[in-house]
Amino acid sequence: LFLAAGTLAAMVWETNKVYHSDSVGRDLRYGVLLPSGYNWQTNKYYPVIYFLHGRDESDQTWYEEAYSTFMGTDHTNEFIMIFPQGSRWKGAVYENSWYEYKNGYMGAMCRDLPKHIAQKYRVKNIRGISGISMGGYGAFRIAGCCDAYYNCRYCAATSLSGAFVGPKISKALDNISTLETNELATAIAPKKFIKLFFDCGDQDIWLGSYNLAEINMDMANCLMSMGRRKNVDLVFTRPAGDHDWKYWRSRIPEHLDHFS
Repeated sequence: LFLAAGTLAAMVWETNKVYHSDSVGRDLRYGVLLPSGYNWQTNKYYPVIYFLHGRDESDQTWYEEAYSTFMGTDHTNEFIMIFPQGSRWKGAVYENSWYEYKNGYMGAMCRDLPKHIAQKYRVKNIRGISGISMGGYGAFRIAGCCDAYYNCRYCAATSLSGAFVGPKISKALDNISTLETNELATAIAPKKFIKLFFDCGDQDIWLGSYNLAEINMDMANCLMSMGRRKNVDLVFTRPAGDHDWKYWRSRIPEHLDHFS
């Protein structure tokens, strides 16, 4: 019991960390969950997983909504987990939007933040990326495109209730132009080194108007039409659930299983 308590006590979730993004042109926040043993096993290096928050949320949301979920999983000690701040605006979808400076959030996530994390923490050159809703789209977008433009590779990506809604809807909601389903699938499907895992609640009607369960099913079918193999390098499921943190908390452990 003493050893178990000591292990849990050494597992630290730090919030309000800051790095400077040349791509966005200002400082951005992030949170970090360090494995127990990190501070005394000084010769040990860890893979990194980035978790992207959803629309109208922030880096703090993960801590506020899912602290006990992450701390209670079996895989928490296997990775360094990073929770970045997305746009200060309503929903940039981690794209390079018209109101951001230079390369926007693609540059931040594919260059600036990974460089900062590599300098500050003992990390391996092995990265995974995940996200919720807007962040789910962002995770697939970044994983599929960043190695071509920024020489930064993600080897696994997951999405929870990904907002793969296309440019027409994203433009109307937030004046951001996202990729069409087939464009996003074209970017990520041929890169077989990126193992994909995603799900969406079967009752998920986002903002009361958009059937994300069917939209995610369309993404899965599109990826398989481009050569992804079901349950081999692509896993998609539709459990019961809605577009809320109750559903996402229930799914986080299985997403960590995928990264493990």
